[in-house]
Amino acid sequence: MPILIIPGIFGKKEYYNFLANKLREAGFVTEIADLGYNTKGIKSASEAVKQYLTKIPEKYDIIAHSLGGIILKYIIDSYPETKNHISSVIFVSVPHEGSWVGLLFALLRSGRELLPWRKEIKQLSKVPLLKETTNFIAQSDLLIWPRKSNFLKGYTDIVIPGTNHSNIINNEDFISKAIEFIKSRHDRIFL
Repeated sequence: MPILIIPGIFGKKEYYNFLANKLREAGFVTEIADLGYNTKGIKSASEAVKQYLTKIPEKYDIIAHSLGGIILKYIIDSYPETKNHISSVIFVSVPHEGSWVGLLFALLRSGRELLPWRKEIKQLSKVPLLKETTNFIAQSDLLIWPRKSNFLKGYTDIVIPGTNHSNIINNEDFISKAIEFIKSRHDRIFL
């Protein structure tokens, strides 16, 4: 069961090593998409992530953090056939309808693309996702973004107490719940 981790803005690959190692300990083959600092924009990052999704015949379980979730939505919207390469999706602290925090990073393309009034972010907030999707929210994110931007209508939302936007990805409670979710997707018996 391969897992692909898609980093957020400024999310150097190394930042996700703790999560990746915990997933490997749980028996998953895990890869982290190398997007550098992930500041070049959604379209540029999506091309790199799409390469990961199509390089093996098995389906990936995806863990997408922050901007990584917006990138994944862009891929699903622009290349619907990539859904065939995805088994399940875990969103982590994703600003589904944009984030005012993008103003802090407005000099960077990725920061500007997260602003709530942008047409693209509004379109991506409506992308049909896999039913095998869950949405984890850092507790502090409920205070920062427009509150509704944190939630994913029609899917399970789980707030992880005591976490912030960055540290949720290495939180033991989040990791154990993510592992449980992924394993439950694969333990089902289909007749």
